[in-house]
Amino acid sequence: MSGISGNARAERRVRLARAMADEGIDILVVAGNPWRSDYLRFTADVTPVEGHAFAFIDREGPARIITEHPAEARRLRSEQAELDVRWSLSAIEETETAIRELGKRRIALAPRAAVPYRLAMGPLAASIAPATALLDRLMLRKSPFEIEAFRRAAVLADEGYAVFRDAARVGRPEYALVAEVEAFFRSRGCPENFQILGSGGREVRGMHPPTERRLAPGDLVTTELTPCVDGYYAQICRTLVLGEPSNTQERAFAVYNEALEAGIAAVRPGAKASAATVWASTWTGDPPCSRTSI
Repeated sequence: MSGISGNARAERRVRLARAMADEGIDILVVAGNPWRSDYLRFTADVTPVEGHAFAFIDREGPARIITEHPAEARRLRSEQAELDVRWSLSAIEETETAIRELGKRRIALAPRAAVPYRLAMGPLAASIAPATALLDRLMLRKSPFEIEAFRRAAVLADEGYAVFRDAARVGRPEYALVAEVEAFFRSRGCPENFQILGSGGREVRGMHPPTERRLAPGDLVTTELTPCVDGYYAQICRTLVLGEPSNTQERAFAVYNEALEAGIAAVRPGAKASAATVWASTWTGDPPCSRTSI
């Protein structure tokens, strides 16, 4: 996993401890799973890949982690030796027991969307304060270090797309494109990247994991690249044409470009965003359709 640096982790921990003190929270219990790991990543730099995980964030002490699988516990210990990590086949019950053992200390729980029903609605629910809003405020207001990490991720995504564009050649299977991009990101110290793609003509309705389909002349080839730098992702989505664009593709490009210019022109303080304006203004970087030779 692509974690954050020690300095960034320490900076984030100071902000979190300050916010907990302001709310009178002694222990923050953060739940997560492979589908909802953003709050765990923020509070403890932990990203589960199997089962539930629970972090006990002590305002004045080290974090403790409970996972559902021994392999998860071993991995987390190897990534952060200072973490107190244990595992249990009944991780939810173990977490409930650990909360009871905290006695009269003020405990908060987050995020609401990832907390198992037993903890959210069970016998301990009335004594636990909600903390989703607290974490949302911290996560939305980025520090200078976090903003810089975003910028470096965006630069890396742009460089990765150049690799993808050069790798997109007639006859190559989709999986070869993804493999080349993944190799590039790993060579730059980025092992974590979310990527899907789609290739073909008018029959393409969405992107997917790479297949054995081989690129053909005239294909539209679309990809999303999402490299992670110091725990922060930047995503780009772009489309290229293999060979010379058809008249239809040229017209579509002109429409997208017109929408982009209209969206940029409409973005100003006090303006009300319509759905069309928001959609048009989300394009950044290269135009949505660029050419590459066969």
